[in-house]
Parts: sequence; structure tokens; C-alpha cells
Amino acid sequence: MGNWRGLVLAGAVVALPGCFSAPPGSAERLAQIEREGVELQRAADAVEEKLLGNQAMMHTWEELGRRHRQVSAIVVRNQLEHFDDMVLHMEQQQEKARLLKRRHVAEAEGDGDGDGRGAVLTRAAGPQSAKARRN
Repeated sequence: MGNWRGLVLAGAVVALPGCFSAPPGSAERLAQIEREGVELQRAADAVEEKLLGNQAMMHTWEELGRRHRQVSAIVVRNQLEHFDDMVLHMEQQQEKARLLKRRHVAEAEGDGDGDGRGAVLTRAAGPQSAKARRN
């Protein structure tokens, strides 16, 4: 009896789909669904293209920001070195002015002693100390 049940069940499964016909308008509905699927795919492609474009733009801005930070760091370092050199130069000029003033004061004092000779100035600091001041 088990054989009969399996045979009847198999026959029913094979025969039943042929008993039903497609509902009216199903072909048109299927074509409409396919057209909507194509339109949705196009819309998804357009959104994906915009997202990829935006992602590329973000990468560009990130790269520009990175380069700007590098250039800014170089400029700041360059300006600091330049400022240090300006301070050193100003100190050297002040030292020259101080020595010239000292010479002029010594010459002015030396003119009044009547011996006809000007004051003799000697260098207070040797060349080694001048190099040390520069460094």
C-alpha cells in the first residue's frame, strides 16, 4: 500500500501544475515588473556613481589637507630659522654700535689731553669669542 501512496503523490505533483493556467494579464504584469527592475537598477547605478564620485572628492580633499599641513610645517620652520637669524644679526649690529660708541667716547676723551695722540683702543675680545657669539 505504501507504493500506491507514493505513486499517487508523484502523479499529482506532476499533473497539478498543468491544470492551472496563468491568470489574465500576467504577461503584462511580468513585463512591467521587469521594466521597473531595469529602472531600479539604473537608479542604483546612478546612486553608486554619485557615491563613488563623492568618495573620490573626499580623498582629494584629504590629500590636499595633508599636503597643506606639510607645507605649513615647512613654512613655520623656515620662518623660525629666519627669525633666529634676524635676532642674531640684530645682536651683532648692537654690539658693533656699542663698540663704535665706545670708540667715539674714547676718542672724544683722548682729544683733550693735549699730547696730540688719539686714544689707543685695543680689542677687548679675541676672534675666538666672536665665533662663540655667532653660535
